[in-house]
Amino acid sequence: MVGDGRIQIDFATDWELFSEAWKSSMEHYYWYKENPIFDFNKDEELDEMSSDFDRLGNLFLVARPSDHDEIVGVLGLRYSEVMARIRRWEPAVIPNNSADEIRKALLHRAMDHLSSIGVKRVGYLLKHPIKAPDIIDDLISIYNGLGFERTRPDSVDLTMSLHNLCQSLETPQDVTIETGENFTFEDLASITVKSFTSTPEEREIHGFDKTVTEHIQATALMQRIAEGYYGPSPDKLRKVALVDGVPAGFLGGFMVESNHKPLTGVLGPMAVLPTFRRKGIASYLISEILRTLKNHGCEYAAVGTPAKNTGAIDLYEKAGFELSCKLITLEKDL
Repeated sequence: MVGDGRIQIDFATDWELFSEAWKSSMEHYYWYKENPIFDFNKDEELDEMSSDFDRLGNLFLVARPSDHDEIVGVLGLRYSEVMARIRRWEPAVIPNNSADEIRKALLHRAMDHLSSIGVKRVGYLLKHPIKAPDIIDDLISIYNGLGFERTRPDSVDLTMSLHNLCQSLETPQDVTIETGENFTFEDLASITVKSFTSTPEEREIHGFDKTVTEHIQATALMQRIAEGYYGPSPDKLRKVALVDGVPAGFLGGFMVESNHKPLTGVLGPMAVLPTFRRKGIASYLISEILRTLKNHGCEYAAVGTPAKNTGAIDLYEKAGFELSCKLITLEKDL
């Protein structure tokens, strides 16, 4: 236990007390009240924390005023040997005039403890609705003040309902679609890397992401997706467009399963080789994979891309997606 004269920070030992304090600290956030698609979900978060509460590699802290036992703030983290990840929308506090002070005390205690056990770096992901950027101002200010920095370009999520999905687009001339069983992971990685690194502009947008710009890591990503690491991904969710028998583009996907949210299909990566662009291939691939996702029972679809990738954002919006959330990644060396 530590204290700054007014706030004391303890390691949480009682799940019921922690979870009730977490609910009180989170209940004013939009995702706690609304349960939006492809965003955080209070029941999913509680299930995950309950499972992790007594496991090694997890840290849960509570803040109390020094003069009584009421919990007024919480913070949870996961950590490995050298890296820690702060849980979503945390540190969280019960709204009051000392919110920033409580958040800072929780973060300082967490970083001191992580450093003492050899963790070298801590990261945090902020995700907020595109239409409400100001709701993260307080958290951004706290993290910036503690030396956290953006370590990768901001990104966006787009979502759409599949309930009223239109019929598939007309097949572009000379284009056929084959599915994943006909191609190796190396084949798919080659299409992806060539597409994402074909121009200086694309290299500037995507250069930070080695899973789409370096062949070995792109191959590993294709294999992880196919093996269901992110969610079920049958061969039909890996679609390759061929023009006169030559691979021209690729779009992958997987399905996110949850006990608390509708089945949602996630698109990506999307790649069309430069020679075959502006022929309607990308739009056709999106149309085909959305139809497949709906046939597999998905109610919604989602896709993410760097915020600077305006061409892709325009493409997805024309396909029926709407901008949903912006994601900001922060990290700090300990």
